[in-house]
Amino acid sequence: ELDGHCDPAGTTNALARGARQAGAQIYRFNRVTDLSRADGGEWVVHTEKGDITCEVVVNAGGLWADRVGAMAGVHVPAIAMQHHHLLFEDLPEIEALDDELISLRDPDVPFYLRREGNGLLVGPYESDCKAWSPDGVAWDWAQQDLPADLERIQEYILNLMDRVPILQDAGLKHICNGPITYTPDGNQLLGPVYGVPNFYCLAGCNFGIAQAGGVGKYLAEWIVEGEPSIDLNSLDPRRFGNWTSKAYTFAKAHEAYRLQYQLSIPDTERDAGRPVKTPPIYDLQKAQGAVFGSRYGWERPNWFAPEGVEPFDRLSFRRGTNYFEHVGRECLAARDGVAVYENSAFAKYLVSGSGSAPFLDRLTCGRLPKLGRVGYNLMLTPKGFVSDDMTMTRLDEDSFYVVAPAASELLLLQHMEDHLPPDGSVTVENVTNRYGVLAVVGPQSRALLSRLTDTDLSSEHFSYLSWQDIHVGGAPARALRLNFVGELGWELHHEMIYQRSIYQQIMEAGQELGLVNCGMRAVLGSMRLEKGYVLAPDICGEETP
Repeated sequence: ELDGHCDPAGTTNALARGARQAGAQIYRFNRVTDLSRADGGEWVVHTEKGDITCEVVVNAGGLWADRVGAMAGVHVPAIAMQHHHLLFEDLPEIEALDDELISLRDPDVPFYLRREGNGLLVGPYESDCKAWSPDGVAWDWAQQDLPADLERIQEYILNLMDRVPILQDAGLKHICNGPITYTPDGNQLLGPVYGVPNFYCLAGCNFGIAQAGGVGKYLAEWIVEGEPSIDLNSLDPRRFGNWTSKAYTFAKAHEAYRLQYQLSIPDTERDAGRPVKTPPIYDLQKAQGAVFGSRYGWERPNWFAPEGVEPFDRLSFRRGTNYFEHVGRECLAARDGVAVYENSAFAKYLVSGSGSAPFLDRLTCGRLPKLGRVGYNLMLTPKGFVSDDMTMTRLDEDSFYVVAPAASELLLLQHMEDHLPPDGSVTVENVTNRYGVLAVVGPQSRALLSRLTDTDLSSEHFSYLSWQDIHVGGAPARALRLNFVGELGWELHHEMIYQRSIYQQIMEAGQELGLVNCGMRAVLGSMRLEKGYVLAPDICGEETP
């Protein structure tokens, strides 16, 4: 079928008319000056023409979203990038067409092109893109064009004319340089804001007219029904934490714009703004050839380049990557010998109090572990869809140690906080940054750890899915007999201050056993799939248990 397009102003006015007919009130030319809370918890929206009291506030501030967020005490990671588009004069060839001209996108130049009247509208994406007003857009900016920079886009115009020769003889009717918002990953910010009740975000829409209908629909579901009808984790504002600084946002948004049309190859890791969060052994891993990926701001090894191999990714849709054989070597070490991997990025929580057991039992679909045991479970939404997967370690009758995927840190934390019993019988503490995680896995893992601890690690005394507090050398650790590799092994959860000591002792004790460092592509991308473990990448909020 042919493409089409709509008039943004006409579409907006039509939607506004429908909203008014349904009872909505729209206030124009009335700037919001501040937000506050009433004694009853309602929002008070202070405007130039008076106050409006309401239950829910949606930050749809567009270019001003971060400034609006600041009124509620939150940072909205979105900045304005300059974007040129060129409108060419009418062309008789376009006028003579009987049908709508399909849109053209060329990821090599890159540019997009579509019909505008009897001319063509073209928008290039520059590699040397520029931000606009990164410290905040002035309130009185009235959406006028920014100064055009033809020298900056000259190369793109020449390449465009090679692709579309008809434009070589066409004159330019208008050159527009306007700001569009970009987030660190280029996706929108859609959903609840952590820590601010009844405050939602709808920002970072770099293709607003194309995205508006969908994001509006699903945000309305979120507000009215408590959750959207499709999985929106990739758009949820809580995918960014307080580590998302303005400097990080600037670097990543610049990268997202520049790579808007880049071909997406599996395992792509984008480098701008990194590193942000690093474990204590980051430098030791790097010295041993670690090639890092990023997850929720954390640096964690994807694979290790042996001596003589350059530590970088050469990506491919086939098995022609430069890391395939080395990831395979790590898998074989874990299957046939012994390997160690670090995943301190895990989200970690302490759930305690006299009501903690019934609280977790209500939120999850599996049985809670007994004392001294570890259980795998799924946390559900109120409608019974999967919210997250996790492990739960029962520390005592009224205390649980919950571990979840790194990217779920704020999502799961708010989910639990939103359902806390009003009697104060449950406390949820986010301890992600307090504890690190090292895992020793493989048939020789027991032999290796036995050199470092006096604890009996035999299956009779340390069975699968059990846990014990042990010492690794002189450092205390909580040892959980489980892992995502599918072989014999232990996860060692420890305070971050001990990680360097524990890791160095493991590496030294494992030399005679052929110990190998292991990365996430072997652990989560290969071995856990072979074992059949289902994790967050395989399930989402559209599935039930």
